[in-house]
Amino acid sequence: MKTKILLVVIMICCQIHSQEQEWTLSKSYKTSIDLTVNYLDGTTVKQRTALAGLKYKYKETVDGKVYIKFLKIIVSTDPKKDDDSFVNSTNDNITYFVESSKLNALHKQKTSSLVSGTLLAPIKIRPDENVNGVNYPWELSTDISLGQYLGYRFPLSRTNPYYITIPTFTLGTSLLSINSSNTTPEKESSTTLGLTWSTGIILDLNGFNVGLLVGKDYAPGQAGKDWIYNEKTWFSIGFGISLTSKNKDL
Repeated sequence: MKTKILLVVIMICCQIHSQEQEWTLSKSYKTSIDLTVNYLDGTTVKQRTALAGLKYKYKETVDGKVYIKFLKIIVSTDPKKDDDSFVNSTNDNITYFVESSKLNALHKQKTSSLVSGTLLAPIKIRPDENVNGVNYPWELSTDISLGQYLGYRFPLSRTNPYYITIPTFTLGTSLLSINSSNTTPEKESSTTLGLTWSTGIILDLNGFNVGLLVGKDYAPGQAGKDWIYNEKTWFSIGFGISLTSKNKDL
């Protein structure tokens, strides 16, 4: 039963697709970096810079342009109140607009979000185990695990695509090396396909994904009963890989 549940969850995770940014009228957003915004002065389109940290609300999307209204800026805390090239306390009452593709990309890159992706754990450290009075030393194993992860990603930089995903939860499969040195009673060497889960953190540095993981493997049938590391904790360094796409915002 446990195996069936894990397989169902894995299949669900693999079917998740990224979604386009959906704007909500009642929700406020915040500029995460300095943002160039447009406005109309008569029939002329002009530009101002909105400093990072300004809050705004979505009004509408028309012809590929997102129209926004900044929340009231307090004069006493406004560093740009005398500079009309910036959005400030003297001009925050008008409607501005930004190309939707630009604002959507910025929003998706620079805000925290739920993400999914594929994670590879090529090696594992298995701590020592004591079974029936016999001590088995720690093992550096090449039992490769491949799975689909879910996690919540937070930006680490306002200007660079650096993120941390924490916590992550991964479900997948492992190729398990079963042999005489890790079974009781001793068994001949074989390779078994097992299930695995893990949790941890993932760093995303401009598309390069590396993580620290802790998890457990589950071998099926008699192999699981004989294998001393069945359902025991392991530690690993994992790598995000691209099978069809990079990690996805959900």
